[in-house]
Amino acid sequence: MRPRDIPVWWGTFGTVRPRASGGCCAWEGFALREVAVFLVLLATVSPACTQEEPVRSPTPTTPTVVAAPLPEGWARCVNEARGWSIGYPETWFTTDAYTDRITGETVRRPAIACMFFDPNRFTIPLDGEYPETALQVGIGRSPIETALGYLTDPKFYRTLVREGWIVLGRPAVRLEVESLGRGLVLKGTLRYGWIVDLGEGRSFSVLAQAIPGTSSDLYLAYREVAERAIATIELPPT
Repeated sequence: MRPRDIPVWWGTFGTVRPRASGGCCAWEGFALREVAVFLVLLATVSPACTQEEPVRSPTPTTPTVVAAPLPEGWARCVNEARGWSIGYPETWFTTDAYTDRITGETVRRPAIACMFFDPNRFTIPLDGEYPETALQVGIGRSPIETALGYLTDPKFYRTLVREGWIVLGRPAVRLEVESLGRGLVLKGTLRYGWIVDLGEGRSFSVLAQAIPGTSSDLYLAYREVAERAIATIELPPT
């Protein structure tokens, strides 16, 4: 039985997950090089390029995420450039800067603040691939159907979970998918989280990710972070 409200469990992390490289292109600094394929579609690709499926209207029994205060041991990250914020474990790392891999110098980009989170320290290369962080967050400038059409495309993903939800009073979809390895995303990569309909052709995503080699316990911990974080988001007005 699935609870209607977000669980309030939080655990600790005692291992370091392996890394893998690869990818294509970036989207407003939101996610991994590989994840960016999906996010580019949110920002730039016509919905005609995806297999769209309408977001069904929620029913009276639709599971709901309600606003919650920051859990103990969490901090709030604010993206002032985009007008939203989200909570995250204060022991995790995030950044709003690119790093020159040769000189080590950093260049701040406020628009990418609060889009990458990971229990391990990371940098965002100025001229390279994005890091594969455990949690990615961002606003897409395309309808929610575009995002869902890509992430649930049976040519590239196996859909494990797809459910209609209400997140802070807005229609949303909770999903979990596994990459089939037929595109640029590593086979077996798991993604779990929510895509929230902001209206006016925009959506907001909170997705946990586990690349192949990540332990099941660590993936479940990443999922728990996403489940806690979604209740802490403060979104721009519609």
